[in-house]
Amino acid sequence: MIRQSILIIFIIGITAYAFRDWFISLAALIIFTVMSQNDDMPRTMMGIQGLNPWNMTIAVITICWAFDRLRNPRPIGIPAGAAIVALLYILVVFVNYIRVAVDTGSLPPGYPIRSFLDVTTELWINPMKYMWAALMLADGCTTRERVKIALATTILLGLGYGALVVKNISLSYLISADGYMSARQRIDKLIGLHANDMGKVLVMTFWSIFAAHRLWPQARYKIMAIGAGLICLLGTGLCFSRAGYVTFVGVGFVFACLRFRKLLLIGPVALVIMIIAMPNIADRMLMDVQENEGTGEMDLNAVTAGRTGNLWPPTIEEIRKSPLIGHGGWALLRTDAYEAIKDTEGAVPTNPHNGFLDVMVNSGAIGMIIVLGVFLGSGVASLLLLLSRTDPIAIAAGGVGMAHVSGCLINALSGGVLMPCQSMLGTYAAMGIAVHMWAGRHTKLRPASPRRRVWIRVPVVHQPIPGRQA
Repeated sequence: MIRQSILIIFIIGITAYAFRDWFISLAALIIFTVMSQNDDMPRTMMGIQGLNPWNMTIAVITICWAFDRLRNPRPIGIPAGAAIVALLYILVVFVNYIRVAVDTGSLPPGYPIRSFLDVTTELWINPMKYMWAALMLADGCTTRERVKIALATTILLGLGYGALVVKNISLSYLISADGYMSARQRIDKLIGLHANDMGKVLVMTFWSIFAAHRLWPQARYKIMAIGAGLICLLGTGLCFSRAGYVTFVGVGFVFACLRFRKLLLIGPVALVIMIIAMPNIADRMLMDVQENEGTGEMDLNAVTAGRTGNLWPPTIEEIRKSPLIGHGGWALLRTDAYEAIKDTEGAVPTNPHNGFLDVMVNSGAIGMIIVLGVFLGSGVASLLLLLSRTDPIAIAAGGVGMAHVSGCLINALSGGVLMPCQSMLGTYAAMGIAVHMWAGRHTKLRPASPRRRVWIRVPVVHQPIPGRQA
């Protein structure tokens, strides 16, 4: 009761503060998202479905943001092309939702979500509220100080998840002889994110801290950054997500190739030390990697937890049936793939545990082009910022954006998603900040060295970051 009262008081406080400064209230609400699935947090208010403290607060902040926009008109802050791609991405989400909403009878008998209102909540309101919060945060980055606050917000969001994992999951799972797989179930039950999603979030947060720590050069902040990175590292280990581990190495390799060359030397040594200190990580990576006694060959389906043999073939077959536009949201539940997967897996997930196949079966090649346009476009903007030689804020914004873009694309190969959900909140915020800051840069640096000409737009110090000039 006491914890619930504290949570409600906090929500009331940031809601009231939104009338003074909606940007700070929004940053606080985004960080507070880590508690949105807590048992002490009310799921509904006044018996109205979808009305809960988080949704109510974002609605109030949106009103305050709109009034601020009316009082202080300013450009949208991103190029027209980027805005069009973002709108097309939202259109893909809407089309996926509407194709299910008008055909709820195609869902399996007994499926808990069957009404129009339930589908609207699950496939439109819940996904879009996280994306909208991230877009408002990026839109509010009108000064360099606000960019720093927004970057800190994305990092603190992931750090909050990491702290909950370390708090609720015993560190003994990293070295105990067995039973570590039960930690994955506890993460989903106690925190509200699947272990694979949690692993991805913590990996991207770890590399975001690595990229942004130069923004706070004081010694006490360096110590805090080391502690925060350690929490994310331990939390990643406790997720026992092979996709998360691969993403960790993949993002580190991307950073090493793009800017931080020392990682090529330090990385392998650090990996060996982590494997020795946390042996269950190696056990998890090698789980089911053994030869079949009958054939003498490795069972790839077992290694991939049923993906290559049970999930992906029926999904690919459905993609062939509608390669351009897909089948709409939750395609695995609404097509012939349902029975094929149920016969082998026993239960049918809402996605095929591959972000690219998920987009293709739901939205087809057209949707895939739009989705990749969003991520690759954000990745280019992040790269241009990351290559800055003189501006620590640009390097931080680009590094955080690159950590999230590369992390999502790598993780999507096995288990990750590329569409809106709670675990994507920090990613959308990081991508939006990078694109918004890149678009507002209006001067050029001199060449960084005689060997390499780097032309990157930078903002004027202590001035608002303007929109792209005509």
